[in-house]
Amino acid sequence: MWSKKRVRGKKYRMPNTMHQNRMVARAPKRLAGRFHQLKTGHCRTGQYLKWTKNSDTAECGWCRYKTQTREHLFKNCGKWKKQQKILWAEVRMETGRGKDRFRIRDLFADERCTGAILGFLRATEVGARVGPPGLPPEPAEVEEEEAEG
Repeated sequence: MWSKKRVRGKKYRMPNTMHQNRMVARAPKRLAGRFHQLKTGHCRTGQYLKWTKNSDTAECGWCRYKTQTREHLFKNCGKWKKQQKILWAEVRMETGRGKDRFRIRDLFADERCTGAILGFLRATEVGARVGPPGLPPEPAEVEEEEAEG
């Protein structure tokens, strides 16, 4: 696990009462990071970027829906319909509940759904830095464009 390699000895030790989900801990670091950002709500969604003043609009860059939220990306965004169908089929198989019976916070809280969520994130760009067209570029991308021009 990458987390054990990064935290050695006396720097930090997770309390016994807190445990990271093993499936997420075994996932690649970038994927685990996206999972935790989405779980906490601190992720690259239109709603969050507008709140942090990194974007002028909360509109979904993929389907142009008025507000891009976690709920929208996991349930309704037209760009990811195929992947959403797979996600919710796996969730229903694991829990017996479909997307109409889950809030996104409850989906992330239920450890039985972790595999399905990680599969969805692997198959999509949801929460990734690349983002849809129309999102502000990362600072490194701006510097590269200026250097070329």
